[in-house]
Parts: sequence; C-alpha cells; structure tokens
Amino acid sequence: QGEIPDPQDEATFLRAKLDWKLREQDEHRALIGFNKELIRLRGTVPALKSPSKDRLEVQEWADQNVLMVRRWNGAHQAALFLNFSKLQASVHPELCEGNWHKALDSSDRRWQGVCSAAPDKIDFRSGTSLTLPPRSVVLLTNQEG
Repeated sequence: QGEIPDPQDEATFLRAKLDWKLREQDEHRALIGFNKELIRLRGTVPALKSPSKDRLEVQEWADQNVLMVRRWNGAHQAALFLNFSKLQASVHPELCEGNWHKALDSSDRRWQGVCSAAPDKIDFRSGTSLTLPPRSVVLLTNQEG
C-alpha cells in the first residue's frame, strides 16, 4: 500500500492535478459520457428521483457475485443489476411481471464494452432469467424511455 503522500508537498499536488487532455482519449471520453448518462437517468427515471429507503429492496445471488437494487415510485420501478464476477451470470430476479426496458448497460459498445448480453426489452414472467456480462452494470425500468 505504501506511505500516504504529504498533502503539503508540491509534487503531491502536481501528481493529483487532472490532465484535461485525457478527455479526448476514447476510454476517458466514454467514462465521462457514462457518468453524464447516470446523472441524466437519475433526473428522468421516476423510480430514481426519490431516494427513499422505504421504496428500496436488495436481492443477491452470492454464488454468482451479483446484486440487484430495486427502487420504485408509484407504478414506476427501476432495477439495477451489478455483476462483480469475471464471469457471465444468469439470474432469476423477483420483479413484477410485465415489460421492462434496458435503460443502461455498461458493457455496451457505447461505453467501450465488448458487447451487451442483456436484451433491450424483457417481458418478465415467473422464472424469467436475465444474462449479465462479466463485471457489468445493467439498469432496467418498467417505463418507456
């Protein structure tokens, strides 16, 4: 781990300065875009607008290193799936039946991912499975948009 850098040392300050030229490189541009998209979704998806703990539940698949965080606001729901594994995972989430739409997928080529395994639309019924790419984040909503 090493020693903690001296915050009064000018060299520490210079090493910590942002290099704004990195914004032009593909992977950095994608990361900035990904964060902008997260902020946009936070403001436009009704289930994410209100961070009440009363409208939140978590489901886990420990054997696959997958976590789902579900939020809702009235009839609007959002389910965030986080696959922490180096392997693809297939889970059977307990979500309300109906049409769900992929709002975000970190493995999408747009974010420098390899290729998304999650479909754009899913008609959830009892026993429906969702395939998640390795080390990925997928956000599903039960609303259009």
